[in-house]
Amino acid sequence: MYVVVSAMSAPTLVQLRILLAIVDEGSLTDAAAALDVAQSTVSHALAQLENHLGERLVKRGRAGARPTALGERVAQHARVMLRLNAALLEEANRARGALQGTLRVASFRSVATHVLPDMIAAFRQRHPAVRVELQSLEGEERGIERAILEGRADVGILTPPAHDRLDVQEFATDDWVAIFPSGGAPMAEQASWPDLLALPFLLCNETGAPTVRDYWHRHEQTFQHVAQVEDDSVILSMVAHEFGVSILPRLAAEPLPGGVQIRQLPEPLKRKIAVVALPALSHTPLVKAFVQTLIDPVVLRSCQAVSGGLLQVGVQT
Repeated sequence: MYVVVSAMSAPTLVQLRILLAIVDEGSLTDAAAALDVAQSTVSHALAQLENHLGERLVKRGRAGARPTALGERVAQHARVMLRLNAALLEEANRARGALQGTLRVASFRSVATHVLPDMIAAFRQRHPAVRVELQSLEGEERGIERAILEGRADVGILTPPAHDRLDVQEFATDDWVAIFPSGGAPMAEQASWPDLLALPFLLCNETGAPTVRDYWHRHEQTFQHVAQVEDDSVILSMVAHEFGVSILPRLAAEPLPGGVQIRQLPEPLKRKIAVVALPALSHTPLVKAFVQTLIDPVVLRSCQAVSGGLLQVGVQT
């Protein structure tokens, strides 16, 4: 039985860090090792936190320790609270004339590969004391939203729409393009619908499958012999081996492998790219400074993806 203590007391930052270590490591023993403290310290802090909240946060068993449903929600809030605590130090450092700290950025592969290295380099020139951790999240882009909502990343790069709990700022676009095997590519720079229907269609689940389906349906076209593939790099390899054709964002098609050619779509289709953050973190010094760098047109135009024509600055319809 848990007893709720006086409302005057509150969870400490140490208790919150220990809860997160348990959630992340999967056991009290591993949490203690990760934090370099005694296991009794971890057990005691967890007990105090559970007593304060009056509910169990962690289930323990032979398989380890895992959070309850409430424990998962508390852990999400704890990550944000600890991040806001770090922002206090960031504010103090900014007042002394320099930003310091660690910024965690989550992005999907093509932007992480072709855009963010240049943007992070520009950010580090402005703020050399800031450490940037880049997380390239494969698979469903909504996983980036989860990383932000759960406090595992401070800033995310994704394609709208985004969760309504996030601040969203669109800053660039690229074109969706048709991907053909070199031997089956049309002569014209713009593919026709019959060109796209001449071979089996390879639909990439990872990169905007709903957008592609909607594009076909909006133009009253029907997929023929569709094969669904999880990864855009696998799509490119399959097209190169003449298994079919596909539609991918221009940035995702890079680096373009041998045996593959790209063509414009029968009707133009743009992919918007946005930066997102939790409202509570949007105005913290590191997040604000990074977003300002990322959306700066001058900095963006110096990026190789923009100067090479793969990405357009601003949001175009």
